[in-house]
Amino acid sequence: MNEYFCCSGVLFSCCDSLILVWINSMSQAIYTCITCHIAFDDAELQRSHYKTDWHRYNLKRKVVALPPVSAENFAEKVANQQKIVSFYDLSKAY
Repeated sequence: MNEYFCCSGVLFSCCDSLILVWINSMSQAIYTCITCHIAFDDAELQRSHYKTDWHRYNLKRKVVALPPVSAENFAEKVANQQKIVSFYDLSKAY
């Protein structure tokens, strides 16, 4: 079953593990991350995105059929987790 989504006026067809590159009417390549639901202007940005903790987190969510989280939501989750860990470390010090 193919899913379709539109980004910058271009219709994309998605496959689970395949990133499709389409050329829009202005001949500008659009590179996407199907997992995180975002688009990039160049391949280097796309490749660097794949190395981020945010992308890996969304991959794990995808495996269990959960929707992706936004970059902002992920940053908030990380900050909250860091607060918990630092509080735990402080309480162990005494």
